Amino acid sequence: MLVFHLGDRVINKFIGLDYRRGATAYLYFRLFDAALDFAYARGARELQSGQTGYRAKLDLGHRLVPLFNVFHHENPIVHAIFRAIGRRVTWQSLDVDLATFLRTHPGS
Repeated sequence: MLVFHLGDRVINKFIGLDYRRGATAYLYFRLFDAALDFAYARGARELQSGQTGYRAKLDLGHRLVPLFNVFHHENPIVHAIFRAIGRRVTWQSLDVDLATFLRTHPGS
């Protein structure tokens, strides 16, 4: 787990999971618990939980906040390709579980 402590904020940026362990190992929940302990121990007022793993985050009651990344590549062809790809990315296209959640909880 890669965690950043920035003032009053702790950012859980990356989690590497061994998916061979199976769902019964509850790896995401155990790692989130460790991140929460880390944040509490440092007096953080906010814990941000990175990208991906939407199903587990929704199960824990996280609030999803969209991030907007802006870039401009010097090569106009590469920039046009990235722009075309970026326009196709939606919450629903990121993850099957996230798409299901948004379908069943409109306005979330």
